[in-house]
Amino acid sequence: MNRNKRLLLVLAIGLLAGPIAAQAQFDYHFFVHPDSDNIQVFGINDRGDVVANGFDVDGGPFVYDSKKGEFTDVTPATGYAFTNVTGITDSGVMVGSVVSLDETTDSGFIRSKDGTYTVFDHPDALSSTQARGVNNAGLVTGVRDDSDPNVFLVGFIYDPMSGTFTDLNPTSFFTIAQGINSKGDVVGSSNFDGANDPC
Repeated sequence: MNRNKRLLLVLAIGLLAGPIAAQAQFDYHFFVHPDSDNIQVFGINDRGDVVANGFDVDGGPFVYDSKKGEFTDVTPATGYAFTNVTGITDSGVMVGSVVSLDETTDSGFIRSKDGTYTVFDHPDALSSTQARGVNNAGLVTGVRDDSDPNVFLVGFIYDPMSGTFTDLNPTSFFTIAQGINSKGDVVGSSNFDGANDPC
């Protein structure tokens, strides 16, 4: 097949897919926490539970039940300056990060359904480990800093059952592993040669 036929085939597939994408309908659901006007939403599970954080005086981590319209505040981890929740499984296990009392170190955490926090740090992190997402199998995605001046951030997958970390995109200057599904597919972003590229 010559180049023109391949290009024509790609254009034909694009034209067929276009009307389908144009027909997609989205429902937008806006909400504001009753005690916090400045919030950021990070994760959602299959049940529609949303994890978010309030960033004003009375704010903090919370779960929003998008089906019932109800808010449940998440008790922050004790002994830390800040607790941010970024991911949640269908069973209610949450992940995120905590900031030390002197605000010099970020650590990742896994919060069990009973509210118990398990804090962890990547062994190669300089001063920052952040959990970003978690799947129903318990695998955690995240990002850490690095002591190598040629590397800014390194994305990883953490398996708490085995205690092992798998770093992603070692040739990238900047990688963040944001989310992970039940099959183990990971999404995030990477920076190669100064350009942001999805991974």
